[in-house]
Amino acid sequence: MREALYSYFRDTLASDYEPLLAKLDLSASEKEQFLFLLAHGHGRIVGEHLLMVESDDCPVAEIQPRLRALLGETRYREYRSFNDAGAVRSVSHELASSLYFTATPLTSDQLTGLKEIVARATSDPKLGYRYSGDASFMPPSIWDQIMAEAPAVLTEPQLEALRELQRRAQFMDAQASAINATRTAQTKTPGSRS
Repeated sequence: MREALYSYFRDTLASDYEPLLAKLDLSASEKEQFLFLLAHGHGRIVGEHLLMVESDDCPVAEIQPRLRALLGETRYREYRSFNDAGAVRSVSHELASSLYFTATPLTSDQLTGLKEIVARATSDPKLGYRYSGDASFMPPSIWDQIMAEAPAVLTEPQLEALRELQRRAQFMDAQASAINATRTAQTKTPGSRS
């Protein structure tokens, strides 16, 4: 199972990081080491389980220092910058994909405008921590800001597709809250106070 999970993470990350890998100009062995480290720091939630590849060869606490040593300072900054734009890529990719075969696909200018809106919202300290993950797990405050600004660049059918992405994130948030509430209730002992 561990090998299958590692292979899945490695292949998924190779695809996700393809634009960065081309830019970093890594040797074949550096690329494999990069993907090895990323796969060991990656996790997936399936139901109420977090799946991770754990290894004594690669403790989670050592992943970032080892990435920095592998890449050097300049390429490590590029890697960090690429990660910071994860939410921008996720929202723009999800929306462009959902609209591609419709009567209202995103134009290049709309895509640029949407990316700017998402970048502002995900880096706004008033909305919480800097978010760089998947659109499906984006915090509600960030989604609210995106939805407030999106009418400036999107048409109504495009906004409806964006609302669907927001609803998916709301569902994921509600599901996570329910799981956490269930776990909290299960850990309380009779007679305890909270």
